[in-house]
Amino acid sequence: MPDTPEEFIARWLPSGGSERANYGLFLSELCEVLGVERPGVSTAAGRGTYVLEREVTEVSIGTKSTQRWIDFYAKGRFIIETKQGVEKEEKQEAEQRAREGRKERKKRGHGIRGTEAYDRTMIKAKAQAEAYARLLPAEEGRPPFVLVIDVGHVIEVYSEFSLTGGNYLPFPNATQYRIPLAKLADKETRELLRTIWLDPMSLDPSRRAALATREVAGRLAEIGESLSKQKNEKDKPLYSAQQISAFLMRMIFTMFAEDMDLIPKGQFTAGLRSLRSKPASFAPLITDLWEQMAKGGFSMFLRENIRHFNGGLFESIEVLPVNAGQLDLLIEAAECDWSQVEPSIFGTLV
Repeated sequence: MPDTPEEFIARWLPSGGSERANYGLFLSELCEVLGVERPGVSTAAGRGTYVLEREVTEVSIGTKSTQRWIDFYAKGRFIIETKQGVEKEEKQEAEQRAREGRKERKKRGHGIRGTEAYDRTMIKAKAQAEAYARLLPAEEGRPPFVLVIDVGHVIEVYSEFSLTGGNYLPFPNATQYRIPLAKLADKETRELLRTIWLDPMSLDPSRRAALATREVAGRLAEIGESLSKQKNEKDKPLYSAQQISAFLMRMIFTMFAEDMDLIPKGQFTAGLRSLRSKPASFAPLITDLWEQMAKGGFSMFLRENIRHFNGGLFESIEVLPVNAGQLDLLIEAAECDWSQVEPSIFGTLV
């Protein structure tokens, strides 16, 4: 029966010694924890597409060639290069054994964690993995991910979504690309790694942005269509296309402003949710908010001081009343991940 994530973490945290002695078992058990297939059996030619010890050939000047081995290779998905760091205490123990003339029984790792030498080792391992990507046969392409793993300690994640084998960059960014082993207890972390195993290109920010933008644009279009169908007593449209466009423009700007912390993060969306049972309060409260955004001041809706927004967007405002269904659509739009929404969405309202 596979380990729980907690059992896996507890067993591997004390690992040390030789990377070659540990990495195969570690990677196989990591696959089990992630709920993905274990690496397959390598062929005699060393050319499997989901295997440990995948062979590639490095050709030097002339006809000389050298065989290299990728620790874990998944065609079209990732290359993994493993190392084995050591804790300071392990190094001190080894030095004590040497001073006492006792034989060192196993090879120590690739540097003391937390030191510059260790960081250089991990950077070198990343460069090595990048070189392997460029050595793969052209028909297999270049994988979008490179992972550098210090067995039992940390997983570093790098991506290159153009699939050209160029420079792999920290993923998702330079502050979050290192995953300590203990983070595998978090379902979200395991899901990220599982996606790298099963559907890595879905993590391409450009694709995610396009998806998020389509999702938001769809809701805005639905709101706009709903408002355009409303009629007055003479069976004429209650609002013009310009009125609807201007209203939605200010709404999405406000949602962007919330995501960028220009207004208190989360409070605009929470405020919209609080109006679900009383949509009639929407127009006066949003009017108050936008008036404060136009000049700066205290917003009754957010119960916070609001800074002055330049540019004239809120100088002449009209808040269109909404019904319960329209309010739900606005809430759904506000709840989307606006960090992934492309600014081009403003053009959909023209």
